[in-house]
Amino acid sequence: MSFVKVGIVGGGVMGSGIAQVVAQTGVPTVLVETIVETDVVRDHLEGRLAKAVDAGRLEPEVRDTVVANLSYTADLDDLKGCEFVLEAIVEERGAKEVLFSTLDESLGPEAIFASNTSTLSITTLASATGEMRRKRFLGCHFFNPPVVMALVEVVPTVETDPDVVEAVRDFMQRMGKTPIVVRDSRGFIVNRLLGPYMVDAVRLLERGLGTIEDLDTAMREGAGVPMGPFQLIDYIGIDVVHAMASNLYEEYRTEAFAPPELLSRMLTLGYVGRKGGFGFYDYSAKPPVPNDELVRGFKRSGEAAPGSGS
Repeated sequence: MSFVKVGIVGGGVMGSGIAQVVAQTGVPTVLVETIVETDVVRDHLEGRLAKAVDAGRLEPEVRDTVVANLSYTADLDDLKGCEFVLEAIVEERGAKEVLFSTLDESLGPEAIFASNTSTLSITTLASATGEMRRKRFLGCHFFNPPVVMALVEVVPTVETDPDVVEAVRDFMQRMGKTPIVVRDSRGFIVNRLLGPYMVDAVRLLERGLGTIEDLDTAMREGAGVPMGPFQLIDYIGIDVVHAMASNLYEEYRTEAFAPPELLSRMLTLGYVGRKGGFGFYDYSAKPPVPNDELVRGFKRSGEAAPGSGS
């Protein structure tokens, strides 16, 4: 199956990035954003394209293909005619279920639905749609940034039609991605492994095993990863990592997934990481500097770090 029109719901970092990847293959793509003004989403994406061209990372012809094939709207009705619709909105079960229920009523029976969720059950999300749609429902978990990262976790449920899985796998390959088919288990493969790694790094920081920079350096230089755990958390977004940890803890009830107090407190204070300019690093400085004062303040609060034994 070759999709001739694709819809993406959610104009944030993930949604706009996925829309760019689809559009640059030459497929007409509708990007729906209902919260932020569509002009803002367009300006941000086209500005990102312009910077990539100026830096030599993107050919001008590819930029032109994206611009020609990508349209923006705030109206879900504009998804009519799309054969494949992928959701990339906030990582909240309720919001996603409302969206899929609405789309199920408005789009034709042949449309395939997919969710970009990283930690929610695809089966649960599919249950918000009708019996026939559930056969055409699956997960497609892209990684940040979608225009760079090759892996896509394709997640069918026990009800998903095998032909739908194969059609989506073929489409991912057409976009230059590396799809792997994963059983529907919250967190799938990557985040089941990555979630405890990031969470445990925060706990080590709470316990004073090393500074933010020490722990990041240890993993970059000792394990060969491109980013240390705190650089990675800031890059993904503290809000996203907190939601990931909360969702996985809700499912598996093991301390390895539970959000540490420091991560929760940072989110309460409005620190979301790189996209907000402040997290484990302060991005107003060039280069960014570690936010060690926040950790010292946490320890001065008089509350023992979880599991510290103090």
